[in-house]
Amino acid sequence: MASDKRALLSIPARALFRFAVPCHHCATLWDRDGANLDESYRLPNLAGLEGATPPLEVRAGWNEEGLSLRFHIFDLQIGPRARRMVHAAQWIHVWIDTRAVHDVHRATRYCHRFVLLANVASNQAIEAKMAWVGIPRAKEAPSPPPPGSLKFLVREYTDGYCVDMLFLKDALTGYDPHEYPRLGFNYAVCDLARDREFVFTAGRPLPFDEDPSLWATLELVP
Repeated sequence: MASDKRALLSIPARALFRFAVPCHHCATLWDRDGANLDESYRLPNLAGLEGATPPLEVRAGWNEEGLSLRFHIFDLQIGPRARRMVHAAQWIHVWIDTRAVHDVHRATRYCHRFVLLANVASNQAIEAKMAWVGIPRAKEAPSPPPPGSLKFLVREYTDGYCVDMLFLKDALTGYDPHEYPRLGFNYAVCDLARDREFVFTAGRPLPFDEDPSLWATLELVP
């Protein structure tokens, strides 16, 4: 019995709630400076329910052409400069469900997972690429994103990073914000130096990387 109680205590408080947060319309999602998202597009810190304040801020905006995100990461250790890597490491994960179905535990063809891979080149420049990857145990897979439908921009500062991402509608199977104005959504930012993750919704030991019922909902506000 004691071991059962310890297992229950290890489950994050965020697992007790189902979250829906507003995601505001943005006339221009992307320009030459990346995601065009000001302070009004900031997503809430759901980890506050557990008394935590992650060293990052995330913003999200949408329009009929797709979805854009901005990650402000206020710690150089949470990124490719944390340690020397021979191969690109998985830095930021994003999950998007264009149907926001939260009563199933296996991904459908409307569920997407994208990963930003990064390392530091021999000339000390940050090298990164964004990739679409499969979701473990998925019932079906979405269509692979066509060339040009994913964009990203990484900027480094003295105390951290700013990472912008753009997901055009062609990269998101079933994206129809007027017919389906709710998106299932989650992210995980990996702390490459200290082997931990900052997750939007409930984190480990829950299998948020494969279970859409553990993701939050973005309400697409006109």
